[in-house]
Amino acid sequence: MQGVGNDNDGVLVLGATNVPWELDQAMRRRFQKRIYISLPDATARAGIMKNKGSKTKNTVTDEDWVELGNASEGYSGSDLAIVVNEALMMPVRRCQTAKRFKPTPEGGLIPTFPSDPEGQEMTLMQVPPEKLVCPPVIMDDFMSALHRIRPSVCDEDIVQHTQWTADFGQDM
Repeated sequence: MQGVGNDNDGVLVLGATNVPWELDQAMRRRFQKRIYISLPDATARAGIMKNKGSKTKNTVTDEDWVELGNASEGYSGSDLAIVVNEALMMPVRRCQTAKRFKPTPEGGLIPTFPSDPEGQEMTLMQVPPEKLVCPPVIMDDFMSALHRIRPSVCDEDIVQHTQWTADFGQDM
């Protein structure tokens, strides 16, 4: 890092690691700032999920996003991306496993519950492709994904990061 090039004006080098304690002393001292960025809070988690999840047709309300933010304590941004991807796949899975489809007002066919009297008995392979309507993502899809996808950061990791920051880091 040191001695590379002659002019460092306007150059910013930014490094990130999940394991700062593995940096050797020589590398560590070259960083002017060593800042610990904690896991996102409930508002940030809700925003991350809403930002990624609202691009797909869904019925999730603003209150639901807040509830999801509260329900995802301990999840990292990366964990939340996985949760959202899992939730977004649920309607496709419903199409794949459906045994009954019912007509939509526009003339399409959407998967429905086995007890739905409007449903016609058929599998996905029997639905004409041009008539298939994928259902929207619902709140239950996100909650189900949260129950299946566990956070990747444990309390011991946070303690270790906090201790490293106390030893070598700085406040912003």
